[in-house]
Amino acid sequence: YLWSEPVFILMLIMFIYCITQYLEKQRLRFLVLAAAFAALSCLQRYAGLTTVITGGILILFLNRNIPLYSRFKRSFLFGLIAILPLCLWIMRSRLVSSTNIDYSLGLQPDLLSPIVIRPLEDVTTWLVTRELQLPARLIIIGILLSVLIAAEIIRRHKMLRQSSDTKIAQVSGIFSLVYAAFIITAAATVAADSNERMWSPLFVFLILLMLIGIDSVAGLLDRFLKKPSASNLLVSGIICLWLFFYCLPIFQQTASFYHRYGVPGSNSSLWRNAPLANWLENHRLDGALF
Repeated sequence: YLWSEPVFILMLIMFIYCITQYLEKQRLRFLVLAAAFAALSCLQRYAGLTTVITGGILILFLNRNIPLYSRFKRSFLFGLIAILPLCLWIMRSRLVSSTNIDYSLGLQPDLLSPIVIRPLEDVTTWLVTRELQLPARLIIIGILLSVLIAAEIIRRHKMLRQSSDTKIAQVSGIFSLVYAAFIITAAATVAADSNERMWSPLFVFLILLMLIGIDSVAGLLDRFLKKPSASNLLVSGIICLWLFFYCLPIFQQTASFYHRYGVPGSNSSLWRNAPLANWLENHRLDGALF
């Protein structure tokens, strides 16, 4: 189970960091580094193309303090560096095996389950226990996101000064939307598997956006309660309560399994009552059995 997600997610994080640094400081070296990490993510997975799309959008539309012509030049430079290694790899595959990317285009039937139901079933369990039905999970997550988004909007535009995490939130949010659109499109057109592994890179950025929202809630509570320690205690208590109810069904299932079958291993009833164990019990062998 040494899967590719950790390295792929690392490439995405480094891309987000470098492109954010470029947008804030306008230094060309950060643009080149962002393109390099985008190229590496493309080489590892075709879903890495989302970094190229995101980079182009950010350079063109979130970089308005430089002339439009310069934005197009830098966007072209970024795209060239990011896409060139993948193009070379596809050319190599064509020469060696007469194949391109091993996917055939075509709209797939029965799109509701792979595009809507299955991703929601997987992603919602990141935040709400699987013991609840999908509609209940969606309602809870909807309320949570509404509170966090409202707190961030109020903090930025009404009451408090703009925070330093605004840019990273914008970049992460845009990338998450591009990545989700890419996975959905791939599932609909090339029958790519839209399972939890494919959606897992968004977990990092979802948690990042949640932490920014929670920080906004804490900032508003500081303003109303006039006592930072009280607001920190309240937010921490809410998070601990959420973790408790998230983990409680897991603890209950584990305890029930241990109570019914014993601790997993050779002492459990699953092993002691297994047909192989019964056969060995009735057919004693000379010497030791390992």
